[in-house]
Amino acid sequence: MDWDWLAAHAPIATASVALIASIVAMRAIRVQRSIAKNRAAVDFFIKTEMDQPMLTAHSKYEAAALVLATHTGNSALMARFEASDEYSHVRSYLNIHELLAVGIRKDVIDEDVAYHFWADTLIRHCNECELLIKRLRQRPDHGAAYLELTSLNGRWKARVEEWKRNNRAVKMS
Repeated sequence: MDWDWLAAHAPIATASVALIASIVAMRAIRVQRSIAKNRAAVDFFIKTEMDQPMLTAHSKYEAAALVLATHTGNSALMARFEASDEYSHVRSYLNIHELLAVGIRKDVIDEDVAYHFWADTLIRHCNECELLIKRLRQRPDHGAAYLELTSLNGRWKARVEEWKRNNRAVKMS
């Protein structure tokens, strides 16, 4: 073997090995990040489904949403609702949705995992609380209230509609 040839090509070999090592390292980091985002989503949903205070908050939200539905047609009734405990129960659960939406936007929680588990719930709750959110945004210093939530809701609604267009139900006779 010619030592001069080997010495002349050693820097190229070193650079090649370094490039391959950096590609492998970057791929490993991406895989670890993906796993962490999936785990964050699963942890979030395990907490919402298994944690007793979260289950209680959801039950309180559901009861309050029924009250909210009877008040949305009248601004005087809405003002009364906004002064009630039910209002705080609705806001508390909307805050949970907002936390999820922020986690997705900040790329901490995997959106696909969250969508497949939570889309129906989030979309339903946003529909139920649409007027409340609009009224809240009309207040001074609340113009961006639930901005991430409503943005995520819009994306997920579009995604559901696209899925429905592409997967027409077959009617059974």
